[in-house]
Amino acid sequence: PLTNDIDAASLARAVATREQGAELYLAARLAIDIDEPAERAYLDALAARLKLPADLRARLDDAPAG
Repeated sequence: PLTNDIDAASLARAVATREQGAELYLAARLAIDIDEPAERAYLDALAARLKLPADLRARLDDAPAG
């Protein structure tokens, strides 16, 4: 689980481009355990704040972890 709370809104405000948003989302996706409900909720909130299109989010979610 995440050890430091960083709210999704703060992270999203630091993003200037859609590409940065995608990179940030992917980094978060790789760093969390999506089987943990709180971490899944965080990822959902981050995607919403970043306004990621559903198709892009789906591609990022399907990206290999390594």
